[in-house]
Amino acid sequence: MNIIYKKHKSCPNSILVREFRGEINLDDIVNSWKYIIKQHLITSETKGIINNFLPCEKLFLDLESFKILIAYLKEIKSTKQLKIAVITNKPDIIIFPMLGENQEQELNIKPFTTIKAATNWIILNS
Repeated sequence: MNIIYKKHKSCPNSILVREFRGEINLDDIVNSWKYIIKQHLITSETKGIINNFLPCEKLFLDLESFKILIAYLKEIKSTKQLKIAVITNKPDIIIFPMLGENQEQELNIKPFTTIKAATNWIILNS
């Protein structure tokens, strides 16, 4: 498991990018959010986070662990103001942001297949 954190090239103050590599599970994702908060990577200028799962080899997440993740995200005050984009082209991964988009009114989650589309959604619709 490897998660890389970086500022978006063209929108460094508005978008944080997380790139998930290797095998990822619920604890990795939760710990990543804890890291973001502890390191103050979300500021008042941050409009969204792009979660790039394209390099992810395997996501160990099921419906139960997804519910745990959503409950955790709802506890974080800053997530309710953010747009959370998930980039993937894998059916076994894209199902989770699709569920989040359609079932979670408190969070603003949306799946994408390209970083450009995710960036446009975060910036143009803010």
